Amino acid sequence: MKTIFKFPILKVDDIVEIEMPKGAQIISVQCAASLAPNSDKPAIWAIVDTEAPKAKRRIRIAGTGHPLESQANAYTFIGTLQLYSGRLVFHFFDLGEIYD
Repeated sequence: MKTIFKFPILKVDDIVEIEMPKGAQIISVQCAASLAPNSDKPAIWAIVDTEAPKAKRRIRIAGTGHPLESQANAYTFIGTLQLYSGRLVFHFFDLGEIYD
């Protein structure tokens, strides 16, 4: 069955890995107040097949003004997120699923 799930980003870092159903389609990144009221906690929303096996997904998070890798133009842009009343601005990119 297809549905939309929310995936919290527990720690903002250059690269984060999130476990989600294989083949998930990322549709948004936003702050999720329900994760911690009155604070800025990012989360990713994705359309998922609830019956698909889990896969790890790599997400690249780059702050405004921070350097990017030379292959960055091949990244799939997810969205931009402002945290702490705009004092921190991060740009999220999908690097795809990790295959073991």
